[in-house]
Amino acid sequence: MGKTIIMTLQKTLPAIVLLLTSLACAQRVVPLDYFPDESERQSQLYFKDINDDMLEYEGTWLYEQGGDKFVLVLERVQAVNLGGNWTYDKLMGNYQYIKDWVEIINTLGRTETQGSQSDIYHFESLTFRKNKPVRYRLEDPVNSKWTSYTSTVTRLPDELLSLTGPPTARMRIKITTMITDFNMLTRDPEASQRLRIPKEMILTKID
Repeated sequence: MGKTIIMTLQKTLPAIVLLLTSLACAQRVVPLDYFPDESERQSQLYFKDINDDMLEYEGTWLYEQGGDKFVLVLERVQAVNLGGNWTYDKLMGNYQYIKDWVEIINTLGRTETQGSQSDIYHFESLTFRKNKPVRYRLEDPVNSKWTSYTSTVTRLPDELLSLTGPPTARMRIKITTMITDFNMLTRDPEASQRLRIPKEMILTKID
């Protein structure tokens, strides 16, 4: 009888240990605006868009003025992990900029970047808080080798249209982009001054 119990324990103990280890390492889901304390720095956390607040930003955004046009296509990408303990839902996308009817940048459909895990995106949210300005990393396919760019996206009051029938509302955002860092200026001395898209634009959601 005792021998049977010991053998049973020998068989079940590894499974119990594995289960407890898995539970200890299990990823905990938290909202996007969660602020972890110091004790959670090594925890497995998933910052999830629990209330689907990101979804209203998905789609095509347009800035157009004369011969200048900027098109931004955004989508929510879930469970993005860049190599650490934390996983995020992010807004990510690509863009096209035309100046004086000449195309300057077009990352729509591009698949190469400077080596990030999400290799098909050139516009990536760094933070997201509902009803707060959102910071993005903007990647220039040429200049991001030397220069880092950050864009801040601010939600504006909706634009009301009333061509025929009841007025309809269209979302608007303001994008402000700045150079945040640069390196290797010996190879590209002008990189610290180069920004190939407008510093500020107001975009309307068209799709």
